[in-house]
Amino acid sequence: MKELKEDQKLIVKIIIALFIITLIIVIIYKFNTFENTSIPKLNYDSEEISKLNSYISSLYESVNENENMKISYKKYNSGEYISLVFKVTTLNTNGIDAKKYIVSVVDKNTLTVLDKEEIATIFGYDLSYINGKIRLQLRNFYNEEVDKEYIDSNECNFECYLSNYRKIDDFDDFYYLSIENNKLIAYLKLNNSIYDADIKYFDKIKNPERLVIN
Repeated sequence: MKELKEDQKLIVKIIIALFIITLIIVIIYKFNTFENTSIPKLNYDSEEISKLNSYISSLYESVNENENMKISYKKYNSGEYISLVFKVTTLNTNGIDAKKYIVSVVDKNTLTVLDKEEIATIFGYDLSYINGKIRLQLRNFYNEEVDKEYIDSNECNFECYLSNYRKIDDFDDFYYLSIENNKLIAYLKLNNSIYDADIKYFDKIKNPERLVIN
């Protein structure tokens, strides 16, 4: 009986240890996903970083004033670069959440905020190459929606799809670039609020928001 009690105590200790480990894993996961609602601030001393911090504060202020909106962010450290990816979610009257991403990439050496062309150059690309990669991905989505008969290709070709369904008028202005774990990522600024009472368009398809460029 004594040996049995000792075994039971050991089992209890193992269960407690597993519970603690699981709790730590959950906390780490939560910390590294879009659950952080505190206002981020970069502690670097430069004029551009100061302007970025002010912009972030104003972004949070504007979102927090709207009860139908919420904002969270994720921070990526990739060597010399920091990427802040903000996700703004809006609950529309049709009940469909509209998500929008805003990205800022900082060079820790120069303490500057990089534009898309500078980010692309880090990977040896120009923007025309990236535009082509994104365009190809969007064409795949278009073909998928045509195959599922959500779109009639005879009534709306690919260019029509980009303009009317995705509201893309300028390829150079409809996406952000981010550096995440040394990968180049594009976040698309797409129209994701289209809604038709008959087809519930965005209930049926996945909305491309984040594309891996390389």
